[in-house]
Amino acid sequence: MTNKNNDIQNESDVVSEDSLKFLLEEAVARNLCTGAAAAVGLEGKTLWSYCVGTTGTKKKDAQDEVWPATITPDTRFDVASLTKPLSTALLTLKAFQAGALKLDDPVEKFLPEMHWKARTIPLIALLTHTGGMPAIPALHRYFPNPTHLDRNVALSKLLSIEPESPIGQRVQYSCTGYMLVGAILERISGMLVGELFRQEIAEPLNLPHATFAQRISDTGEPAPLKDTVETEFCPWRRKRVHGQVHDESAYCLGGHSGNAGLFLSLKDAMILGNFILQEGAHDGKQVLKPEISRLLQHEFTFGLEERRTIGFKLHDDDTADGPLWPAQAFGHTGFTGTSIFFEPQRHLVAILFTNRVYYGRDETADAIVALRKAFHTKVWRLFS
Repeated sequence: MTNKNNDIQNESDVVSEDSLKFLLEEAVARNLCTGAAAAVGLEGKTLWSYCVGTTGTKKKDAQDEVWPATITPDTRFDVASLTKPLSTALLTLKAFQAGALKLDDPVEKFLPEMHWKARTIPLIALLTHTGGMPAIPALHRYFPNPTHLDRNVALSKLLSIEPESPIGQRVQYSCTGYMLVGAILERISGMLVGELFRQEIAEPLNLPHATFAQRISDTGEPAPLKDTVETEFCPWRRKRVHGQVHDESAYCLGGHSGNAGLFLSLKDAMILGNFILQEGAHDGKQVLKPEISRLLQHEFTFGLEERRTIGFKLHDDDTADGPLWPAQAFGHTGFTGTSIFFEPQRHLVAILFTNRVYYGRDETADAIVALRKAFHTKVWRLFS
């Protein structure tokens, strides 16, 4: 065991629910985030949950001081790349179940205007990050004025991107690939991906706070949501982002994208987590067939750098669930400071939401890694 893992082990010697609470309280006190919400579920029941901190820091308006709201289980977090497994992957599997697409369909079947070098990439390669597409499309570079956006132009720029490596030869984490999956879902359904999520996921599972931008404004920007935590000060937007998607490229698509844009409360995330562990069932209704839901746990990248499923990453030495979780564990993280991890044999799910980018993406990069591993180590010792 490495020294780093030994440090985590030592920090976790005293394990209790109070020690989990203290871990989150310390994260707020040390300016890793302004607020956090976390929960642990087992066999479909929430065993532990805790919220601490606020949605931002104290600020003033023209009239008086305005204090941010206290974090509650209903507070919405921008979950960033958790959008990939908890929206895009689920929607793709629902479309697969309905016969609207096949997982080996090439991109050109749905997006014939795609760059010619990318047209033969199969959908499954995009879903498992083996399509060879670049990590970040950086669509905001085409819009020097963030209040003058054009979603059609942004989509056109997305579709003009060419692969960086051959199909299936390596795992290269790609927001670009998942944005393309989102575009395919929109092309099939004739709906914005957030509207599709509401219809196919949020309403059937009764997720009252789970949403993408509820409207795209005349400027092309996503209309701000209420009851959300603040994230980072954005130099391009020249403001602190609040109620709008943090990811710049998703912002250029009006907040409706396959890589980011989903806002979730802790309560809604727990429902989604149990839905996945129950293999597509919710309240006695089979929303996804078990054999299709299990693709979220099935490894598709044998022999490559990372063990990837549709939407998720399986446990390895680098995953945020830490050194104690077993090989069958799987999960995902979000750049803003969010994560969800599962251990399917025990039907265990652990959720950790923070707004760690509030204090700067670079300034908190190491601290969020340490927090996640310490949190999951304590969770494993306490609840496994």
